[in-house]
Amino acid sequence: MPWNLLIIPLVAGYYFLTRSNYSKFRQQRLDRQRLIFDSVIYGMVLLFVAFSVTTILTLALPDYVGQFRKFLPLGADYFGTSCLSLFIAYALAQGGNKYIWKDRNSQLQQAIRRVGNEMELMLL
Repeated sequence: MPWNLLIIPLVAGYYFLTRSNYSKFRQQRLDRQRLIFDSVIYGMVLLFVAFSVTTILTLALPDYVGQFRKFLPLGADYFGTSCLSLFIAYALAQGGNKYIWKDRNSQLQQAIRRVGNEMELMLL
C-alpha cells in the first residue's frame, strides 16, 4: 500500500470524530494532540473495516470488483479501500446521528461527566 494513501483514512477518522454525536462533544474538550491520536486510531479501525469489506466482496464477486477497479481514477493499489473508509466514516457519522445517537443532550452530559472541568460539572 502506498503510504500517501493513508491520509484518506486519517481524514475519515477526523471526520467521524468531529461530526458524530458519539465523539464530537468529548473531543471538543480534549487537546490537539489527543485529537490527532484519536483520528489515527479511528482511521485505522475504519481502514480495517473497509479492507474487510473489500476482501469479502473480492472473494464473493471477483468479476464485479474487477470491473469497478477499472473505473477508479487512480491506479494505485488499495485506493478504493482507502476511499471506502471515508465513505464508511460519512455513513456512520450521518446514520449514527440520525438513528443511534439522536439525543445530543445525553451525549453532551456523558462527555461532561467523562472529561469536563469543575465548572461544567457544577453547571450540569
